[in-house]
Amino acid sequence: MSIRLALLSSAAALLPLGFSTPLLAQTAQIQPAKTTAVPVTVQPIDPPSAVQDDQPVEEIVVRAQRGPNSVPGDAVPETTLDTVEITALGASNVAEVLAALGPRAGSGRGRGSGPPVILLNGRRIGSFREVQGLASEAILRVEVFPESTALQYGYSADQRVINFILKDKFRAITTEITAGTAAEGEQSRGELELGVLNIGAKGRLSINGEVSSQNSVTEAERGVRRAASPASSAFRTLLPETSAAELGISYNRNFGKSMGATFDLRFDSNESQSLLGLALSPTGLPVANAPIERNSKVDTSRAAVTVNGTTAGWQWTATGSADQTKSDTKTLSALTQPQTANSTASVFEAIYNTTGPLIDVPAGPIRGSFRLGYQDRQLDSESTRNGLVTLTNLSRGDVTARGNLSVPVTSRRSGFGEKFGDLSLSVNGFYTDLSDFGGLQGGGLGVNWSPITTVRLSVAYDASEAAPSIQQLGNPVLVTPGSAVFDFQSGQTVLVNRTSGGNSSLKAESRADTTFSVNYSPAKFEGLDLTLSYAINTSEDTVASFPLLTPALEAAYPRRFERNSAGVLTGIDQRPINYDSADSTILRYGFSFSKGFGPQIGRGPGGPGGPGGFGGGQRPPVPATTSANGQASPANQRPSRPQEGGAVTGAGAGQARTPTTGQASPATSQRPAAGSPVGFGGGRGGPPPGVFFGGGGFGGGGFGGGPGGGPGGQAGRWSISIFHSIKLEDTIVLAPNLPKLDLLEGAAVDDGGGSRRHTVEFNGGWSYMGIGFRAFGEWRGESKIIASASGVPGATDLYFDDQLTFNLRGFLNFEARPQWVKKAPFLKGSRLILRVDNLTDSAQTVRNSAGNTPEAYQKALLAPRGRSVELSFRKQF
Repeated sequence: MSIRLALLSSAAALLPLGFSTPLLAQTAQIQPAKTTAVPVTVQPIDPPSAVQDDQPVEEIVVRAQRGPNSVPGDAVPETTLDTVEITALGASNVAEVLAALGPRAGSGRGRGSGPPVILLNGRRIGSFREVQGLASEAILRVEVFPESTALQYGYSADQRVINFILKDKFRAITTEITAGTAAEGEQSRGELELGVLNIGAKGRLSINGEVSSQNSVTEAERGVRRAASPASSAFRTLLPETSAAELGISYNRNFGKSMGATFDLRFDSNESQSLLGLALSPTGLPVANAPIERNSKVDTSRAAVTVNGTTAGWQWTATGSADQTKSDTKTLSALTQPQTANSTASVFEAIYNTTGPLIDVPAGPIRGSFRLGYQDRQLDSESTRNGLVTLTNLSRGDVTARGNLSVPVTSRRSGFGEKFGDLSLSVNGFYTDLSDFGGLQGGGLGVNWSPITTVRLSVAYDASEAAPSIQQLGNPVLVTPGSAVFDFQSGQTVLVNRTSGGNSSLKAESRADTTFSVNYSPAKFEGLDLTLSYAINTSEDTVASFPLLTPALEAAYPRRFERNSAGVLTGIDQRPINYDSADSTILRYGFSFSKGFGPQIGRGPGGPGGPGGFGGGQRPPVPATTSANGQASPANQRPSRPQEGGAVTGAGAGQARTPTTGQASPATSQRPAAGSPVGFGGGRGGPPPGVFFGGGGFGGGGFGGGPGGGPGGQAGRWSISIFHSIKLEDTIVLAPNLPKLDLLEGAAVDDGGGSRRHTVEFNGGWSYMGIGFRAFGEWRGESKIIASASGVPGATDLYFDDQLTFNLRGFLNFEARPQWVKKAPFLKGSRLILRVDNLTDSAQTVRNSAGNTPEAYQKALLAPRGRSVELSFRKQF
């Protein structure tokens, strides 16, 4: 627990840094930048001619529209990143930007069963793979919305929504070459990427290709010891030899201002070769120089077309796609017949989704979202073992209808019940007809309330039915010999035949989830977001992978285990099963904070932020509201600067008037004082002014600058986010006639050691003038597996220590070093990237009751890659 307390204490110690009074930071004009303006109108109550510079203005109203390509309706993003903060991440493409968001992209709904919903320019996409390779330089803004926003795009409300907004014009050819090593130098990896991206008024074209390979690493090379068969370590791979190739082509075409179409083609191929140990003779002894080899190949292809449009205020999307995945696995041994497992999975899908206003009520329009989809899945598999052929042919037709209504009750924007803030209700439901399972249904209710602009509260209840996937039902049966398993009954590590594949007897699962969440974004500390969520999840007939072998599990499923006459475990059937029920309660809380420092880049004239002054990490402005008498009220305005390209007029050139007093604030430009930085390493050494305290806050020069701040914001940025999850309950019932198992108190369903009560995720970074780094990772609390409570003679307990894992990313952007580029023109548009995973070479520490580490829990087996290091050189033409 000491590490957890240290982390939380560090978080508490960092918070005062953001709360401290900002010091005045010197700003310097580096270079102008061009931005696209979003119209913002400032309307003084008195005519401009009647307002003198020495007279107070009674009221100023700033009317700001949300930027184009954002999510329609009243959904407010919890986090917004602009180009400055995106650049500070050091990410190469959309996929890396998403990964860099860390816990901010995670769901607080408890299940965490899937990735976030990804939008492009406020629209649905056919697949994340369609956009994952887009260059990060093409991203104008990233918006992170709460889970409830997913409903209007036809998804269930258990995933966050992340909207990537691209620049209007962008053209580049990007290459990246990567070399890496892992497993204490035993493994080497190489990768080459090529991307072409052209964005214009009529659409975009992107082509992305990638090839990669890595060699294998055996147990002997990592020092793994096998008591029963010492020689087999040299013939058993921890990391297989792999090679992969990917090609993606995406073409988007706009037809006028209200319609567009995207055509997408994808081809992937992955091959791997691994060793599974030595073959056994009829007497059960390993045969020297007779390794078991497994070769696998997976080929995936996809074709999709997506059409987006807007009709009479309704946004609609129609998608048609075809996917096919072929998997071939062959296991070879000199002493046995070849074992094969082949499958072909095909998916054909058509989806239509639309969202827009239905009718007007006093608080605003009631918005509806409706989705109709059809999906056809086919799975053909064939497996051969010991000359016995098993064939599986499954198909599933899926017709789904889903609808959601969002009803505003009170609204500051409309002036109806504004003293109660913004209150809305939502109701959703779906019905799915599956050809092999019949009808499944579900629905939910939600309440969203924002009593003040900086606080958002929500309560949601969802109940649904879910069928097992066609792969869980019909994947080919595959037996892996020589799998190391810890047998709690004997307290020994044994090598067994592990069976995997599908289970045609699985039943549909019933779920019920209740979630409470609060989000607080203090107006005085721009860039700070505080989040708390509380989730209660219950399930019946829970579909899950087969649990870890424990005496309780073996008693519940005796036919899944094989033992010889001496009682030694020889085989486990780990195909998926249905638990009778599962219940969990999770509390999650944390914060994200981002702050700019250093000189201004692209300083421009104008009011707060200047044209395009909206900075990274800020929340977008809320449109001006009106009071009961129809007059706009600035008190309801969120005190943040306009979004990209936002301009403020009517307050006088070079001046900006505060919305509360109307007093003009000077917008004078100062040259940096002697010793203050105008570039990296400038001045007399040490960090530039405002690295930790200065240059932040509304009107204080932070996040794109205060008065007179220009597009692009400040030259430096630091950020941190920490989220702590506490499992208050985590229990399962394996079968109706068995007692409830408490995973927090010694029961287990996997070899990771029961359930961790505490988990802390962290993500933070610092960048300045093209140099930056980011550290992220997690701390997992201790856990235990108490097998002795089963009463089985000789049953052994295991204790799992807490574990802290750090990952590091560093980058050097040569484009921000013009003096270097001048000496070496080839460096123009290039970047050097360092990636280090598991920086401290951390691995789970496991001990039994005697204080010894069992063979199955050796460090190299739990963390086969160990510390891995990659160095990439990226160049953009």
